[in-house]
Amino acid sequence: MDVAIQGDDIHVSIYGGPRNVCGSVRFNFPDPTTREHQAQLLRQWQREEFPVTLLSAGKRLTLFREDALIARALDHRP
Repeated sequence: MDVAIQGDDIHVSIYGGPRNVCGSVRFNFPDPTTREHQAQLLRQWQREEFPVTLLSAGKRLTLFREDALIARALDHRP
């Protein structure tokens, strides 16, 4: 994964998965504070080599750490 800020956008280059997907995703963050925070988070994931998942739902794309989501779900059992 690679992360670059260009204007209001964060460009994320991704590669991997069972089908060896390779591509680039652009996320738009007009607010500079939000944009910088998101870029720092993505760069941390990159440095730590965390696996990420790209979810596509209609026109919305989300990049997230599946391991963190599962850990939170298991920690909050009723």
